[in-house]
Amino acid sequence: MGNHRRNGRSAMAVIAASGAAMLAACSADEEVAEVGCAVELDPQSSEPTATPSPGNPSGCPPQPTEACPGSAAECAYALSCQSQPVTVSYGCDVGPQLLEQPCSMPFDYCPAAKLLCDPIGADGTSLWRRIGGTDEPPGCPWERPAAGSECFTGHYGQQRCGYWCDRQTKATWTVATCAAEASTQGKWRYDDACCG
Repeated sequence: MGNHRRNGRSAMAVIAASGAAMLAACSADEEVAEVGCAVELDPQSSEPTATPSPGNPSGCPPQPTEACPGSAAECAYALSCQSQPVTVSYGCDVGPQLLEQPCSMPFDYCPAAKLLCDPIGADGTSLWRRIGGTDEPPGCPWERPAAGSECFTGHYGQQRCGYWCDRQTKATWTVATCAAEASTQGKWRYDDACCG
């Protein structure tokens, strides 16, 4: 009778331990699903740059974030962006003002000029716009953040940043969202673009 009780207790302990392990595994699965599928980190090979066009007139500043030294109708800069190098133009009549230009990859970011590809066009098109003001989110990290890692939204409440799933093949574009969870702190979550 004593052996039966001991064996019964041992069996119950094994069942309880298995149940706890299954519950932990389910919780882990739920957490992964919450932040999107795992995205392998792919470090950038270079720092972001903004290079003035050789044909720029003398009224253009050396960098698009600097004050205009004179008046110029159009100043072009080659920028390092998450998707690929792009060229954007500014006007220097009053100060360096970004000229309206479409962009193709949602939430692409060019750190050296603080430009975000924002789907804000009235007809659904995406346009480059400068970010980083007081009521705007900070710029996107140049290195793609890990899913579930902490992020800072500022007072904006939410930030979106686009990245290639694989920078070598450049086949699939994914969007990471930094959603505030407490005050201005949040966690990076990805869409399911890289899961397929």
